[in-house]
Amino acid sequence: MTEHLGFLRSSDEYKIMAMASYGRPRFLPEPRDAVHAAEAAVRRVADRAGGLDAVVAAAGTDRCGRLVDIPGPEWDRVVLVNLLGTAAVVRAALPYLLRSHGKVVTVGSTLGVRALSDAIAYCASKFGIVGFTGR
Repeated sequence: MTEHLGFLRSSDEYKIMAMASYGRPRFLPEPRDAVHAAEAAVRRVADRAGGLDAVVAAAGTDRCGRLVDIPGPEWDRVVLVNLLGTAAVVRAALPYLLRSHGKVVTVGSTLGVRALSDAIAYCASKFGIVGFTGR
């Protein structure tokens, strides 16, 4: 069975979701610290599956606007989902991937190498992913 992890926007809150390949979503408990929840979700999936052969981190959310126009909590949410969520998933998967000689795929954006003033939070988070990935 293939498991997918991601952030799902619901009522302006992000929840960690695990969805089995048969398409029935199951919501995991929503602790206040979404990064720790992502790490725990990866470990649960890997332990249940007997390891991991690969991880794809494809987080993405945005709050369009210039830096002066984006409230702090909205900026934080973009960085939390896009950059810190990606890092948390990869970090939690690494022990399993090292054992299996598995692969990591991170999904960035062209806006991670070219800034756009009206998408500054998104650009900053995706620049972080480019730096985190090393390409």
